[in-house]
Amino acid sequence: MFFRRLGLPLVLVFLFAGVGFARAPDRVVYYFDWFPGPQFIGLFAAQQQGFFKEENLQVETVPFAFGQNAAKIISDADSATCALGTIEGYIFLQRRAAGFDLKAMAATLQESPAGFMSLKKSGIGSARDFAGHRIGVHKFTEAIYRWFLQQANVRESDATMVLVQNDVGQLIRGEVDAMQGFAVEEFVQIQNETKGQGRFLSFAELGFSSYSQVFFTTQPMIDHHADELKRFFSAVRRGWVWSFSHPAEAARLLRTRCPELEPQIASASLQALKAYVCPGDQLPLARMDEEKWALIENRAQKIGLINHPEPVESFLRVDIVDEKGRR
Repeated sequence: MFFRRLGLPLVLVFLFAGVGFARAPDRVVYYFDWFPGPQFIGLFAAQQQGFFKEENLQVETVPFAFGQNAAKIISDADSATCALGTIEGYIFLQRRAAGFDLKAMAATLQESPAGFMSLKKSGIGSARDFAGHRIGVHKFTEAIYRWFLQQANVRESDATMVLVQNDVGQLIRGEVDAMQGFAVEEFVQIQNETKGQGRFLSFAELGFSSYSQVFFTTQPMIDHHADELKRFFSAVRRGWVWSFSHPAEAARLLRTRCPELEPQIASASLQALKAYVCPGDQLPLARMDEEKWALIENRAQKIGLINHPEPVESFLRVDIVDEKGRR
């Protein structure tokens, strides 16, 4: 009798009010800037632990491929779908100089883990020591290498530059005396295979400090999807916190994404990452600093990577990531 008086429409409201129909998850597309590795464990954990799901996000990932220009893809994308990617700090500046109006929101690595790896017996402890040695350099970073030589007053002809990729065996076999690589994974592998006889000389020590694995997107994406982006970063931050709090589980998760990694290398790589992700025990995805970005621009200009610096406020959008990790 009660429902008859209310009528069918109101009856349906009462019946379904407590059901709590879930809103369809918001779609986010993320573009990797390198092949799967330890530096992406925060994202892997956010997927595996259901943190994205708890933020009502459906996150799709696009694998890295040589020649893929994620900056162009995201810039050209319809802003109906939220899209973002990661990129090296100085390459971010180069993409902007090329005409892509990108915005930097957060950095996974507060300092670049790039540097030169050598064996202690070589005696290489500075760029000045490159003289008389064969130095392995990655393609497209020759300008940075030459700037390091210039700063150390070493003539290019005094050292032999050898283009290398990521085969650390070239260093161990003595094919080069030092080679460019990363303190995470590659240097960990060298230390493992040489029983701790490796030495690492970082780009920062050589005068070029930079943010690494910088999350970027465009202003239209931020205008349309600020809320989705905030929820994405909240989940990724939780992924990093979980990974460092559960190192054994995180190492096993990493090996499901990178099966070629030996268990010991996976664990040691994650441990090495902590100093770059959480220096001084700060939260992952800590707020980026305007002064540091200005310094990166200054160095990039001197090296010849960009023609001129621009106002940092024109590309920095740190407000997208809550400093306390809460929305």
